[in-house]
Amino acid sequence: MKIIQIIHQYFPNYNSGTEQYTYYLSQFLTSNNHEVVIFTIEPNQKKEKLIIYHHQQVKIYKFYKKSSHLNFKETFKSVKMEKLFHKILKKENPDLAAIQSLIHHSLGYGKILKKQNIPFTISIHDYWFFCPNIKAINSDGKICDLYNKKCYQCAGKYLLNQGMLGKFIQSVFWNQEVLKIRHELVHDFFNACSKIIVFSEFSNQIVSKLIPKSKKKIILINHGVLGNNIYENHGKKLL
Repeated sequence: MKIIQIIHQYFPNYNSGTEQYTYYLSQFLTSNNHEVVIFTIEPNQKKEKLIIYHHQQVKIYKFYKKSSHLNFKETFKSVKMEKLFHKILKKENPDLAAIQSLIHHSLGYGKILKKQNIPFTISIHDYWFFCPNIKAINSDGKICDLYNKKCYQCAGKYLLNQGMLGKFIQSVFWNQEVLKIRHELVHDFFNACSKIIVFSEFSNQIVSKLIPKSKKKIILINHGVLGNNIYENHGKKLL
């Protein structure tokens, strides 16, 4: 089986939790005779280009992408990224797609995968799908209940409090209508997927609450419980 994994950034310049998870999962899959392709981003670049290389039996498509966005909508819906993703899918023709992170990518990938009859899973490593600020912490430093009608004001205040004046100015365009479009695209994306993989009961409750139609698709794999191999569990559930 050929599996394509989509992640926001990857080794060697980025090696945090999601990146490590994707790496070790790839190693497990290839060790079980599955072919793995990774589509990732190298953000904050002056010039954009796509490079293709292999690392430990894994084929990697890395797109060097500029960090600037013309507007807030481009942070979650990018025609440019969708065209590139479509070309990669056409070339690789995977049997399955595993979405590890869509930061720097586009929610439009779901529609493309569905049109090509490629099943896909979503792994919840953070709260990007439900919070433009990713961390689900409001401007007062408190845990947010998510999908709040005050997302617009909260996001702007958060950026300003973090000293990111430029992005705060950009956030003026984060109006309620655009946030509504984002929420609708997230719902469509989850409704189109085959499985949703979460790693805690807390995340399970969040997804079940915010996207109730997807509740039956959720698979809970607790991290590090009694020494279980989470990558093996994920690999088995993925397949």
